[in-house]
Amino acid sequence: MSQPVKGLLFDALAHHQAGDAAEAEQGYLGVLTLEPRHSDALHLLGVLRYQQGRLDEARELIERAIAAAPDAGSYWSNLGNVLRRGGQLDEAVAAYRQALELEPGHADAANNLARAYAESGRAELALEMLERLVERDPEHPQALNNLGMLQKAAGRVDEALASFVRALELDDEYGDAWCNLGDALTMLGRVEEAAAALTRAVEARPTDARIRSNLAAVLAQLGDLTGATGQLVAAKTLAPGDANLALRLGGVYQSRGRLDDAQVEYRMALELMPGDADAWNNLGTIHRLRGEVDQALECFDHALRVRTGFAEAYFNRGSLLADSRLFIGAEESLRRAVELKPDLIPARERLFRVLRRLGKLDQSHEVLHEWLALRPEDPLALHMRDASGWSGHVPDRCSVEYVRAEFDRSAAAFDDRLVRDLGYRLPELIPERLAGLLPQALSGSLRVLDGGCGTGLCGPGLRPWAERLVGVDLSPRMLERAGERSVYDELQCIDLILYLREHPREFDLFCAADVFIYFGDLREPLAALARSLRPGGMVVFSVEQDKQTDGFRLRDSGRYGHALDYVVNTLEQAGFEGISSEAVMVRRESALPVWGYLLFARGPSGDSARDGMEIGEPDGVAIAIAEKAHDPE
Repeated sequence: MSQPVKGLLFDALAHHQAGDAAEAEQGYLGVLTLEPRHSDALHLLGVLRYQQGRLDEARELIERAIAAAPDAGSYWSNLGNVLRRGGQLDEAVAAYRQALELEPGHADAANNLARAYAESGRAELALEMLERLVERDPEHPQALNNLGMLQKAAGRVDEALASFVRALELDDEYGDAWCNLGDALTMLGRVEEAAAALTRAVEARPTDARIRSNLAAVLAQLGDLTGATGQLVAAKTLAPGDANLALRLGGVYQSRGRLDDAQVEYRMALELMPGDADAWNNLGTIHRLRGEVDQALECFDHALRVRTGFAEAYFNRGSLLADSRLFIGAEESLRRAVELKPDLIPARERLFRVLRRLGKLDQSHEVLHEWLALRPEDPLALHMRDASGWSGHVPDRCSVEYVRAEFDRSAAAFDDRLVRDLGYRLPELIPERLAGLLPQALSGSLRVLDGGCGTGLCGPGLRPWAERLVGVDLSPRMLERAGERSVYDELQCIDLILYLREHPREFDLFCAADVFIYFGDLREPLAALARSLRPGGMVVFSVEQDKQTDGFRLRDSGRYGHALDYVVNTLEQAGFEGISSEAVMVRRESALPVWGYLLFARGPSGDSARDGMEIGEPDGVAIAIAEKAHDPE
């Protein structure tokens, strides 16, 4: 090789290694102008073309290099890479085997041959080859990463984890290994560690949309929907034609209650994949949450035409029909969902409720029995067993696990469904009544607790009275939505009774809208509340009416109904004074009104009772509507 050719080649290789493809190309072409059969220049230009995705040119150049130097194992190995990427796996295997015949210790060729075996369905052979390679060359990070992938695919997740960790010990900037480590940790349920690994993967490979999508999925599992949104938005920028990314982003927006944004993403996914059943189903859920029955039904039916065995679409269709009181059609769709996917628990729950509405109690118990057989510890199933009377046991309150699970799953569309679809009145009524009960001079001076605050619907109405406004709820998803309102000084994810006990004599005003409907026996929560109030503090809360009991009753709805006399007597026993009540229609359910009571009381007085906290008589009267009062389902 002449000195000018050698200089050109070394310069071109330096540009190539630095990522300057244009300068590298000019250098290789300059060498080939002087020596057209220069094997290294042909080979390296072929590698450059491979990296640029120009596979036909890459193959032709590397084959010319092999013709000039047939004993170069690295040429055969890179020819195998070109063939493997082009899907010509048998030819790739032959090229890698030739490389190993020429250079038996060629670790990259052995690693790539194992990948070709794996991609052609010969996983056991690939696994065996990689195990031998790693034993012979334990400091080959790519081989360790590929070995881990095969171990993970074979269900040997702990071994895969060790392989990925070892690969990263050798190369801590290895993006694929960080990504694979994150996936393995996710499979093992170690989600926080998975998020950390995938974050490192993104740092190492910031332009890889797939890794960002995987990180978004893990962040969503951890409840960090804002972080998940950011990763998916970035991934979509990197891969704008990926319909699955639009679907995933739409799902995160839907979980955050951003229905307009979710609809945009689902429609974008359908533009990219018009026949995608998931996109049609997801778009249908948006229409359903908005109460757009005809559009939702059309979407679900479209999804089922595309994928006839789509259990989730049958479930959504059945739920839509049940919301519209078309219970016979709902039963048919929900039974089909359960047949197709026996572990689709939301479908079993809705079928159970529909059967009870249809009076098919024996069949509803069969559904519940099967549900408990599948998930014996499911808090929702256990609660429904008690609510239906099947267990013969009425708990004093709903379990913490049940309440958290129930509200976590409904957080995304809670406000729209409750206020728009069900006509929920309490966030509007409570501020109106407080304005008539509290002196205006107290505005902005009170310590206020919004107990069971949910998504914070009552927060804006309580804020004007508050020097400090605290919200407490069991559901992390609900609290995330409440935080977005920016009206609370503090939000706590904790059981309400426990919180009240830990904060004695702290609050001037306590509000609980639709909270005590998840307590039957009110003695414990009201006693804790009495101790948490400052002397003379005020409480306002709601319960649901029940004319079939003189105390409390757990009903088919899964909520407790209370007799008014029982609630008043329990308040008196806890030391409350100045008790008054008002009959109100709380919401609608299955198109029928749900009646309840708003109760107002002053807490136990003391020597340091605040002036001006006397409670007046409520200004309003019971809200009159044309419908007959009706207990909810």
